[in-house]
Amino acid sequence: MEIPTAHVLERIAAIQERIVSITGGPQIAAPPASTPSFADYLGSAATSTPELDPDGQPVRPLSPGVAAYMPQIASSAAKYSLDPNLVKAVMTVESDGDPRAVSPAGAMGLMQLMPANVAEAGVTDPFDPAQNIDAGARQLAQLMNEFGGNLDLTLAAYNAGPNAVKRFGGIPPYPETQNYVRKIRALLDGS
Repeated sequence: MEIPTAHVLERIAAIQERIVSITGGPQIAAPPASTPSFADYLGSAATSTPELDPDGQPVRPLSPGVAAYMPQIASSAAKYSLDPNLVKAVMTVESDGDPRAVSPAGAMGLMQLMPANVAEAGVTDPFDPAQNIDAGARQLAQLMNEFGGNLDLTLAAYNAGPNAVKRFGGIPPYPETQNYVRKIRALLDGS
């Protein structure tokens, strides 16, 4: 049984309104009705068993949200001598291309910048895609330098902070951070 997309979007909006009324937090905009369905992401593979990421979720191609920022991703990656696929993968895992994303920990925008990183980078609007992508790429480049080019430690530091990586002498034993590194590695392997 297929549930109409409009019904799902209406239900999501109703749930969000209820959450906002309970928490007093900001409302998250429901995706437009033209948002691709899960089957659209899978394409012809919709009838076969999809490849799964480390969390058991189906791996899907680049989301339309992330694809919209490819010129800025390429520009910032070149500016900081990074592989654009790395910036793209981090953005995909962090926000899936939602420039208004805010995490429960307070991370903001496409690259999920923490308030301290926003201030340090001189970002005036963390929700401005160009500033956010540039600051996120700069942070990745700094961490890559700090951890001697070790991608796993760089990713762990981007997620859990460099002090946690140093304290544990490697990827911290946090399931979230370990899954984060695996998810980005899976995306990079499929680039």
